[in-house]
Amino acid sequence: MIAQAGLLVVSFFALLQDIWIHKVKNWYILLALSVGLIYQFFLGNGLEGILGAAAGMLFYPLFMLRFMGAGDVKMFCVIGAWAAFPRIFMLMAYCVLVNGVVAFFIMVMRKNGKRILYHFWLWLKTCFLLQGYTPMVEETDHSDKYPYMIGVFLGAIVFCAVGG
Repeated sequence: MIAQAGLLVVSFFALLQDIWIHKVKNWYILLALSVGLIYQFFLGNGLEGILGAAAGMLFYPLFMLRFMGAGDVKMFCVIGAWAAFPRIFMLMAYCVLVNGVVAFFIMVMRKNGKRILYHFWLWLKTCFLLQGYTPMVEETDHSDKYPYMIGVFLGAIVFCAVGG
């Protein structure tokens, strides 16, 4: 119960930072990760907390592909410490699914889904034709981006509601 409350509080304050300054500060990530691991060690679940935090790095390839920010990946490490292993995988699934729904609705509201999918298709085609990975071009217009922590926080709520 305390772990769920900690998970919700940690993800809520990450959401606030992501909305206000469009990033999650490293000092906050370090603090939340440390408190989560200390809590797990206090319960006798230290190894599960460490493995949960390490599982957050599964999203690192998405950072490398520029689909996700570095702070988002680090926050998955933080929530992994709070949720612990193996529950982190269910939490990750909820967060990804909720973020997909949020992204869909944002694209519908902004009416830019067709353009985003077209640019994604061009990138995939370029990678295929060059037979290798080509970094996506960083756009100067960041209006298409949204705070990824919205889905993480809502995913954490779903996770806690179903008894994660």
